[in-house]
Amino acid sequence: MEDQEQLLKDFVASAQKYGYDYDVIMPKFPEFEGYDVEMLKGYVSKVEEMNQGSDVYDYTEANSAFPDLFPQKKKDQFRSISDYISGMTDRYAIQLHKSLK
Repeated sequence: MEDQEQLLKDFVASAQKYGYDYDVIMPKFPEFEGYDVEMLKGYVSKVEEMNQGSDVYDYTEANSAFPDLFPQKKKDQFRSISDYISGMTDRYAIQLHKSLK
């Protein structure tokens, strides 16, 4: 996931460097082939919006706003949920299910 974060930081820097000309930027990032370009543009906008007037960008909020750009993180969340459920006793799971109805 750290590689993906660095790749997105590089993408933002390239967007700024090339004047947001995504026809120039996208070929430089073959890793994003198949991604929705509008989503990537939105990510760049969010990063810039959250960091107006700052020399050092904080990507935390932008990253959490675009979970589709972090498929491994999504996968880890599903794994955590399944681990939680698999660790339940049958009795606890039945009681929890009844309480949620």
